[in-house]
Amino acid sequence: MGNARELGEAHAAERSGAAGGKSATKPVNNKSGTASTDGHAQKPQPESGNRRYTVSTPAKALTAPDEIDLSGLNGEFDALWGGSFPGGSAQEQGGTVALAGQQAILVNKGSGTAGSFTPNLAVTSRLSVVGTFHTHPYDEGYVDVSLSGADAAYMINKGHKFIISQSGGGQFMYLRTSLTPRNVDYNAVNASHNIRIGKAIMGGKSFSIASQMSAVETARQYNLAYYEGKNGLFKKVK
Repeated sequence: MGNARELGEAHAAERSGAAGGKSATKPVNNKSGTASTDGHAQKPQPESGNRRYTVSTPAKALTAPDEIDLSGLNGEFDALWGGSFPGGSAQEQGGTVALAGQQAILVNKGSGTAGSFTPNLAVTSRLSVVGTFHTHPYDEGYVDVSLSGADAAYMINKGHKFIISQSGGGQFMYLRTSLTPRNVDYNAVNASHNIRIGKAIMGGKSFSIASQMSAVETARQYNLAYYEGKNGLFKKVK
């Protein structure tokens, strides 16, 4: 999924003075959400060791839980982050979060590109998809880069309950509420999100902080609850 990578690369070029850096106004790689065809998708993984899924759809962001515990999946989250630099180059990794009864499991784990990951949402009849996970690696070394506008739009338009990303040790989540629209303009959401990041960077913020600030605004605009955390433990940003 698009993760504002072009903005990060432009910022890196700006700081280093390198010529030919990518423009911060160039569109971010966007994903349509179609099933992955890169051959990396895997069969559903066993749910042993994972905790019960307890996230329901809150009426609004204000009444969303202050904390969400998905620590039972953290080992897999960390493993995917650990595999995000094969051969020393950034490559997004991710998977689909599904329910097996009341157990949240991570299935269809696979690889994307340097700036995108397309979840494979095809699951067996005994499972129901509730969300997705992917990593945000950067060759420039950025970590703690939050979810993108494209991530929010993808989650909303797919009808998922949440979307999670990991960048370094930092983990981030958008959670749907009853007030979240059913459909949004994917490109418009992503563009406005990236414009905010660019403005924050021009104002002196780091790429990581700028991405987090923009994620807060995107969540407010589309009535999502927004969380930041680590080790699978997420705390709502108010």
